[in-house]
Amino acid sequence: MKWMYNLDSNNDMWTSDKYETKEEAIQAALEEWTERMLEDRASVEKEFQLGQFVQHMPQIDADWILDELYERAASECGEASESWLSGIPKEAGEKLQEQINKVTTEWLKEIEEYPTFGLIEKVEIIDASKLEYKEN
Repeated sequence: MKWMYNLDSNNDMWTSDKYETKEEAIQAALEEWTERMLEDRASVEKEFQLGQFVQHMPQIDADWILDELYERAASECGEASESWLSGIPKEAGEKLQEQINKVTTEWLKEIEEYPTFGLIEKVEIIDASKLEYKEN
């Protein structure tokens, strides 16, 4: 799990780099916080947010696809399609789900559109004024 920080509590968009450890994220936040303090002390909050980044994983619901296939068949062919796709075993549906999401992920990566965004969990408020920045 990667870590990120947010120096602006009024902004929901976290734009920091992602860090492997909590300590690395804290030190990077302190470095930026210190730079901002030197530039304009009045505009800097004494606290910042720290949290774990969770990558958005695109998922396509196989049940939705099967329902859509059935609805189209029923619309085009009427009663002839009535029982089509009604007896698919759970394992087969799970396999379809896995295959669809694998293909979708590969395609998104191929066209360079795989999400780099996500959500932030386990947000902590850190009082920067009580921490010590360790220069490299």
